[in-house]
Amino acid sequence: RYNNCYIVKARSIAASSGKVRIIGNRKIRPVAGYFAVSPETMSQRVDTSNNTKYYKHLMPDGRYKIFRAEDVIHIHVYKKSHFLVGTPSWTPVLEDVRALRRIEEHVENLVYQHIYPLFQYKVGTEKSPMRRFQDGLTEVDIIKTKIRSMPTDGMLVTPERHEIRAIGSESRAIRAEPYLEHYKKRVITGTGLSAIDFGDGNTANRSTASTMSKLAIDNVKFYQETFADAFNFEVIRELLLESQFKFNMLSDENNVELKFHEVDLESHIKKQNHFGLLWQMNIITETEA
Repeated sequence: RYNNCYIVKARSIAASSGKVRIIGNRKIRPVAGYFAVSPETMSQRVDTSNNTKYYKHLMPDGRYKIFRAEDVIHIHVYKKSHFLVGTPSWTPVLEDVRALRRIEEHVENLVYQHIYPLFQYKVGTEKSPMRRFQDGLTEVDIIKTKIRSMPTDGMLVTPERHEIRAIGSESRAIRAEPYLEHYKKRVITGTGLSAIDFGDGNTANRSTASTMSKLAIDNVKFYQETFADAFNFEVIRELLLESQFKFNMLSDENNVELKFHEVDLESHIKKQNHFGLLWQMNIITETEA
């Protein structure tokens, strides 16, 4: 949602099986737990080189706590070089989303105003205009009284000088469909997804839908790789350094990594078939396959 994730480390010797490390002249206690906090509650204090030195976690009730930089993991996506936090991918299209919402509200008002037709009762013509009687009343006043006292399923019988017609604005009102479709496409394009991913199949067939959904799958893989890289570097590496194993934790054969399974099942099957074909043609060995 925010393209930023803050994880606070809780350090304790009694609650951790790790060992105390010495970095510089300071003793670093082992990590006993990790806790995710809301990105909206975190702020950073930087030095003259724009490097983060401290993090401040401010609660809505005014309580706050200061953390050292090594006690906070900041995972971010799309972070600009001169920014402290990642930029959400929705930021460029927020105004388009607001515009689309305003247009939808106007369409709702348009439907509410014109769902019931507006009737015009015309009294008199140019040759025979509206009459005024001796008591001061006009034909319009008499018609108003009759309409108000008329039952719901009543009917009016009028001479040729009286005309009743329904006024509809459907032919003169602005058509909102092109504007709604335009801003909808802008929003969908700005999110990095396709209309298929939003449930709008339109005229797409199976092949087209599979190709259009490939973009969403690539985005999922990108977020998975970003999180895995940060998790491997910030979490697993420190836990291995704090561990008390009798072997070298930094060697390749003892390396621990977080990896995600293939999310694109069709691509995974094609890849398996490809390696099976290479083995059948003796291009690779069975072990390699």
